[in-house]
Amino acid sequence: MTFLTRLEHEQRDASRFRCTGCGDCCRMHRVPVTAADVARLKEATAELEAAFVQWLAPDEIDMTGEPESFVVLREGRKLPVLAFRDGGCRFLEGGRHCTVYAARPLCCRTFPIELESPDDGAMPRRLTVLQDAACPGEFDARPDHDGLSARLDARQRELEEHVALVAEWNRRQRRRGLAGKRPEGVEAFFRFVASRAQPSAS
Repeated sequence: MTFLTRLEHEQRDASRFRCTGCGDCCRMHRVPVTAADVARLKEATAELEAAFVQWLAPDEIDMTGEPESFVVLREGRKLPVLAFRDGGCRFLEGGRHCTVYAARPLCCRTFPIELESPDDGAMPRRLTVLQDAACPGEFDARPDHDGLSARLDARQRELEEHVALVAEWNRRQRRRGLAGKRPEGVEAFFRFVASRAQPSAS
């Protein structure tokens, strides 16, 4: 795993990022999924959610700054992520090929790029590369600031919608607790979000 110096990191033009298709991110990172991600994958694969979603506890994944993504379930507080199989993403084939590329989560589509907004809210916002991503991608593509920004904005909107759904679900579980009932399980959660979430455009 290679990490750049801070200077090297800051000198890269994120708008010129090009994925080399190495598959490293599919093996090294656990990908949290939104309700819309799950809907897209279910539609693309015709599989039940249990086939491709795994649930991680707070001590199994670092979600610093995003505690609202954890779902209150009968099994405890959990985060839905893409399932792993044979040391990599459940949808990784041959070490490099994503079998659901067109329906992959928005988090996968934007990795390792982030959109950094100035503290004063002034434009333009700056595309940056996650410093600890250790991604061997190249920076020789034609600049695509607008395209990357649009994908990052779509990811943010989808995440906000997902967080709102999770908050509604968690309130429902707290009300059950006050009524002396146990929290509902995974299947009930999927039914709940399916009744509200629709696959969004890529």
